[in-house]
Amino acid sequence: MLVLLKEELLKSVDENGITLEEAVTKFGFNTKNLTNLHPRKDVDAYLEFHIEQGPVLENESLPAGIVSSITGFKSFKISVNGKSGHAGTLPMNIRLDAGCCACECVLAIEKVAKTTADLVATVGKMNFYPSSSNVVPERAEFTLDVRSCSQEILDNSVEKIFNEISHICENRKLNYTSELAFENVPVPCSNKITKIIEKSFIDLNLNPFYIYSGAGHDAQEMDNITDIGMVFIRCAGGVSHNPNESVSVDDLDTAVKIFLKILDNLDLK
Repeated sequence: MLVLLKEELLKSVDENGITLEEAVTKFGFNTKNLTNLHPRKDVDAYLEFHIEQGPVLENESLPAGIVSSITGFKSFKISVNGKSGHAGTLPMNIRLDAGCCACECVLAIEKVAKTTADLVATVGKMNFYPSSSNVVPERAEFTLDVRSCSQEILDNSVEKIFNEISHICENRKLNYTSELAFENVPVPCSNKITKIIEKSFIDLNLNPFYIYSGAGHDAQEMDNITDIGMVFIRCAGGVSHNPNESVSVDDLDTAVKIFLKILDNLDLK
């Protein structure tokens, strides 16, 4: 995925102390070209076709859909700090168990996401330290990924989630730290291009079904340069980034027809 790199992100380092700017430069890219994108008069539009990476189109029995907007997201690294002790000799009522605290936080995050429309939140990685079967964890680290196509919902939900985490840690007499690892704002697709895509669907007797993208895409960054439009193609089981990822030949054929019809309609604008 194309990413518009921010200055602070370029200064971030990996476990070997190498900055992102150094790594990008080593591969022959000019970081200035990745941080200063501006509208270009020589580019009329950007059109992207992509598998849906989800099950909606398959559930609707549709080969393709029109993307209305691309999600915004915030990604955090969170560390809960407690106190370690022997699993057999430390009574339950006086434990400062970072692992249990982190797990309670995860359930609170899930509850916020389930009770908020147009929001998803995921804890995809968690580690306990010192990571021993007979030691109460003194530290738990986990990731948090929060997404919405509404910036207001995204911001309000992140605030609510961290209020819950603070409350849980306070009740357990523990503390936590958090770091914003990455973020991107929601991007609506161009109304002008989307209407052309919709007409193309109708011209081909296809249902002009609208769907939002819960994943980031190149179009999200190309929006800095020109008008964007996206079409999703149905994928089996909604599976992506996996050896079982699959798209039917018939759906690919439909995608090509949609693409050619969009080009025809763009010429008529």
